[in-house]
Amino acid sequence: MLFDGYNFKSNNEISVIDTKLMSQGVSGVISPSSTSDLKTNSGLYEIFSINKQVNKLGLSKLIVSQKVFNELRDFSNKNYIIKVKTGGSIQISKLRNVYITIKGRNASYKPLIIACFFDPVYKSPDNASIDIKEHNVTLSILLETIKIIQEQKSVQPDRTITFSFLSGYMQNKNGLEKLLNKYKDADVIVLDSLGKNDRYYMDYNKNLRNLSKTIQYFMTRNNLQINSKNIYTDSSNNFISISSNNQTNRYNPNDSIKNSGKFLLSFIGDECYNLDFLSGNIRTLRTVKRYIRNYTIPLSLTTFAMLIFVIFKNEKTKNN
Repeated sequence: MLFDGYNFKSNNEISVIDTKLMSQGVSGVISPSSTSDLKTNSGLYEIFSINKQVNKLGLSKLIVSQKVFNELRDFSNKNYIIKVKTGGSIQISKLRNVYITIKGRNASYKPLIIACFFDPVYKSPDNASIDIKEHNVTLSILLETIKIIQEQKSVQPDRTITFSFLSGYMQNKNGLEKLLNKYKDADVIVLDSLGKNDRYYMDYNKNLRNLSKTIQYFMTRNNLQINSKNIYTDSSNNFISISSNNQTNRYNPNDSIKNSGKFLLSFIGDECYNLDFLSGNIRTLRTVKRYIRNYTIPLSLTTFAMLIFVIFKNEKTKNN
């Protein structure tokens, strides 16, 4: 049966509709999605959530794009018989994350994990190509960052860096769960839409508050703003997420990409290079070293001026 009544319905409303259709002898429906995302309103992916089993009544559903649905309806109006068959069973795809690790010299330091999803958007006829490109910006920035680090073969980081490319964005972000289970003792940062604009949101576990401050420091230095910060209520979310809205910086898109790349490199440089035993394990000391490094010249000039003042003051005291 061709049916277009599911869009923007709640779980309870969908269950009521399914019951009514099955009571009328309907065993399966072909329904359109209101957007190019065939997942959002279909209910098909709810099998991944224990508490949300929308299609638990056994009604078969085939979700198609609005364009395909319109074509099928036109053929049906012309008395064509629509048959759907498959030569094999439908299986849930296996999620595979991709990891690129740059080994650090000191294995005792907690590794730094920088991750992004490589499958956030599925190509469809309704998606403009520019949207696809924009969703690949974060992935591209991470790949360029890896390339730059690997080209410095003579400079090994003190701390291990792992870049993780996650799958399963459309399946409740299951790839992230796999990552967190794999690296239970690591600083994990998940980037979503980095490079699209210069304004971002940060969500973090309260145990990572100091790391979040370091991230915000380097983002601010590279003209990237954190508009709001939120602490996860679920303590199991032991990671930091940096995301932006879907609005692209139309005025200076290249500046957003460049600043994002500079942010990543400067942040990684501070977190993973030139560490000693104390600063490698105590973040506060790392902050102090950064402050001294950034203000070496002003501090030196101030010290020099104070030294001259003390010398001349002592000479004046002796003369008196």
